[in-house]
Amino acid sequence: KEVAISTDAIVGFPGESKKQFENTVKLFKEIKFDMAYIAKYSPRPGTQAAKLEDDVKPEEKERRWKILTEILKKTALEKNKKYIGKEVEVLINSKKSNFYLGKTRTYKTIKVQSTINNQQLTIKPGQFVKVKIVDALPWGLKGILR
Repeated sequence: KEVAISTDAIVGFPGESKKQFENTVKLFKEIKFDMAYIAKYSPRPGTQAAKLEDDVKPEEKERRWKILTEILKKTALEKNKKYIGKEVEVLINSKKSNFYLGKTRTYKTIKVQSTINNQQLTIKPGQFVKVKIVDALPWGLKGILR
């Protein structure tokens, strides 16, 4: 069975030291996440964190965000490339003008062509289809119907 590992990370949380951020960088490089949601800390009213001093400068938060995003981009592409040539089951979520969007069982976003031999396909959201992966990007896959 295929497994994907994802995480959430907040950079620039109040009190986050350079050493703590370096540990997060090491973790991202070691684990090689398939996907991550990386956010720059900002106070939310009513939370305990909002009571803390927002002591990491905005430009430092941006720098840290870029570092983690670049690591993720590289490792996600590396992992997604392993899917090229494979056939996977996809849950179709929506139809766009000339393609469908769906998710694999490992929650990877996939763009599926909506025509075969110039014939428009009729696939409904919520339907499962078999798709052959033909290309990989950092944030998703591209495939053709089987």
